[in-house]
Amino acid sequence: MQLLRSISLLVLGVSAELFPGTNYTAGDKFDTLTTRSGNINIHFHSLFVSPTTNNVYLVAEDDAYKGEFYFTSDKILMDTYGATAYVDVDGSLKFTNCSIPQGGITFGFALEPGYPNIGTPLSFNGNSPIAYPYQNQDAVFFEPRVGPDTNDGLGFTIFALGDFDRPRK
Repeated sequence: MQLLRSISLLVLGVSAELFPGTNYTAGDKFDTLTTRSGNINIHFHSLFVSPTTNNVYLVAEDDAYKGEFYFTSDKILMDTYGATAYVDVDGSLKFTNCSIPQGGITFGFALEPGYPNIGTPLSFNGNSPIAYPYQNQDAVFFEPRVGPDTNDGLGFTIFALGDFDRPRK
């Protein structure tokens, strides 16, 4: 009987983990912290979401608010205001409360196995984000930008910080 109970608990624990190796379960809220050694414009920032432009910045730009995020059980990235994350056709990370524009992609965001007590990296289709200058601020992209300033992008890491990062008791 004890063996059956142990197996049941193990199965329940594995099925509740949304991203293997992360301890993350659907609905766990998390904050973000960016890292890019040697670049003060990217290193140690949170993500800020603008409800008017839908862009995501590394500093509070105009009406942008500091984002707090979570994943639904079907792995859709959301912010706590109910906006859905997507990667736009230009490669930029955006959030919207309206319908996703044609060509926008909502599937592919994931939390990767991270570093206990440090953070869990956020990725899109296995890619790390890129910061590109946008109206005097750095905007977040997950696909290389097309255009004359494509060499201005810098790769960085977004760590998801939440209770799921700590060992569970």
